Amino acid sequence: MLGALSGENSETAGAWLLLFSALLFGLPHGAYDFWILFDSTRREHQSHRALFGLLATYLTLALAVVGVWYFLPGAILIGFLALTAWHFGSGDAIWESENQSDWFWNSLGRGLLVMSAPLAFFQVESGAVLTKLDADSAEILLAIAPYTLAIGITLVLLNNLSALFRDSESPITNRLLTLLETVLLLAFFRLTSPLLAVTVYLIGVHSWRHLLRLELYEQNEKAFERRSLRQIVARFHRRALPVTLVSLAGLGLIFWLLPFRVSDFANYTSAYLVLLSALTVPHAALITRTELCRR
Repeated sequence: MLGALSGENSETAGAWLLLFSALLFGLPHGAYDFWILFDSTRREHQSHRALFGLLATYLTLALAVVGVWYFLPGAILIGFLALTAWHFGSGDAIWESENQSDWFWNSLGRGLLVMSAPLAFFQVESGAVLTKLDADSAEILLAIAPYTLAIGITLVLLNNLSALFRDSESPITNRLLTLLETVLLLAFFRLTSPLLAVTVYLIGVHSWRHLLRLELYEQNEKAFERRSLRQIVARFHRRALPVTLVSLAGLGLIFWLLPFRVSDFANYTSAYLVLLSALTVPHAALITRTELCRR
């Protein structure tokens, strides 16, 4: 079973699934940011000029990240993985944490676990992907991955166990479920090749939680009939599709700017990772700001 999940076929499946995520939850969950900005400016009675200013800032940040890939690929690779770790971790922790401190430590611990586990468990496979982006940074990331994984696990365990003792009102079931999920995530990342594991996590955990969180916010702010899950998903993709297609056009810029060959399938994966990094920076900043404002 381990061989089937972690072999070359699994990595190929992971690459295809990653590219497929361009239209299914992965890229659309960031493309939906347009509607977050649109709804927030309308709710705060701001002008269309304010919306265009926010969108211009968002786009400028994304283009700046692509530019940094051209000049400083090593720095941006490390920065992108660090930011993604925080974004994934905070996206998980927002459902489980009760206060600001609790949210911060759960976010940091879970994020380090999610991003470090594939690198620590599968050094060769992870290196094959990261080296295409920057060999020197890949070597550093692989060397520290076991330590950052250990730190992530420790933070999650200590934060949730200490909460049980310091706060008798803390829901024990929630804490135990968080610890159980941590164990299951570790097992999943140990049994599954890195590219497939991270992509399944992006589509099946992070993006779904992001989608349901958006729906929860809208229900709190508007008085309308509760939508079914099918209606929620359909509406989400319908609204995200235009910006998703515009974002995919950015792949052309990446292939033109960076030394990728269009004929090489592996380079499609690398170019898509660059695109995700360019969109993750403004997306993570927007979502973190939104969550902090609502806490």
